[in-house]
Amino acid sequence: MIVRGTITVPGDKSITHRALLFAALSRGSCLISGALTSLDARSTAAVLRRLGVGVGALRRGARVRVVAPEALSAPDGPLDCGNSGTTARLGLGVLAGHPFRSTLTGDRSLRRRPMRRVTEPLVLMGAGVEPSERDGLPVTITGGRLRPLRWELPVSSAQLKGALLLAGVVGRVPVRVREPAGRSRDVSGVSGEGAGEPGLGRRRVCGRRVSTDEDRDSQQGPGVKAGSDGKAHHQIVPEADGEPPPDGSEAVYTTPIPALDNRTD
Repeated sequence: MIVRGTITVPGDKSITHRALLFAALSRGSCLISGALTSLDARSTAAVLRRLGVGVGALRRGARVRVVAPEALSAPDGPLDCGNSGTTARLGLGVLAGHPFRSTLTGDRSLRRRPMRRVTEPLVLMGAGVEPSERDGLPVTITGGRLRPLRWELPVSSAQLKGALLLAGVVGRVPVRVREPAGRSRDVSGVSGEGAGEPGLGRRRVCGRRVSTDEDRDSQQGPGVKAGSDGKAHHQIVPEADGEPPPDGSEAVYTTPIPALDNRTD
């Protein structure tokens, strides 16, 4: 058997979520190439549309245009995050800095996943949160003027870290986050140059660059912060295009294919 062909690896899921969010906050228009078209990514796109953002359809091989409004608008009903914890947690961070009331919910599985790890520090920042009877969704959040935050995460988590740093960017207040068990993946691009991951901020993907400083106090563990002088440092770049890098885990499924070719040893 002779095997020939070209495989295009889909875009990284975590960075696709963040590319859509940063584009929505850019107050401009941008194109995202190579975005993952999974149900989770579509949940983020659907939530952004409910907030007044123009988001094109996510189709494999097609570029997605995102047109951001001057400001996000209050939704006319609950925001359905599907089964996407990233949509819910990062969405809470973004909504914390917007002066309207929103309710986030999801499917049965997502409604059982913990949200207090995100909502507790957001309340300290000044957001109003009406949690469900248990630690999960639905959660109603009323955003507004936020306060600076210093916070040690209960676990090292890119979702928790990203939610709080996004709140700092949207609210234009400094946020310092410490992670107890080493640095989680830097997929939001808001944790300096040394993390080794392709962060969105450094790539200036779709409208927003976030400059941050790293906290290297070895006695207190690794940490990151958004802003250092009372302002969240960001640069809005309308009409900037972005492309999430390929997701290496998606390529794993194709690795057995060369074994089908009888020309290989």
